[in-house]
Amino acid sequence: MTSLLSRCFCCILISAIVGCSVTFNSSQYEFVRDLLDFGKADKSAPEASWEIRLQDASVKVFPVNVGTEVWFSGDNGLIVKFNGWQVTEAIYLLPNSGSISIGIEKLQMTFEAEREMLGSFLCANWESLKLADNSTLFRQDCGNGSEDFVNEIKVDISGSISSLRFKVHPDYPRILLEPVLK
Repeated sequence: MTSLLSRCFCCILISAIVGCSVTFNSSQYEFVRDLLDFGKADKSAPEASWEIRLQDASVKVFPVNVGTEVWFSGDNGLIVKFNGWQVTEAIYLLPNSGSISIGIEKLQMTFEAEREMLGSFLCANWESLKLADNSTLFRQDCGNGSEDFVNEIKVDISGSISSLRFKVHPDYPRILLEPVLK
């Protein structure tokens, strides 16, 4: 009787071990294996949906909501921060530059890099213009006596931003941010 009991116990033990290994070779195992398989190309990786243009160069970026801002993020730490009305910072966007902060207080726009003042401009209040395609163009005229520029936000008929044109450094032309055409 003890031999029959020990045989049953061994069969149950073997079945349990085999059962566990079958469970381990399940979809959970494949999921973890796929997570750790860095050699495999991820075909579901998102594509950048916006691009930044400056003169003849362009770079694709991802818009990311961060708090109340949209950060347009690209390779090598590139970030352009937009708060809904102003580009407030450009990081690694321009050659030989780190972070450029753009501040506006009482219509006085300032550009700073590494706590060094790069320039200051007096800006008008935003004005809106209805365009022929029923989109709306918001524009802000800025100047300092020797240079003038216009910041622009274009909003399509559905209320979505379709392009941004902003000055991010006094020595460079405006940047253009717009969705990538597919």
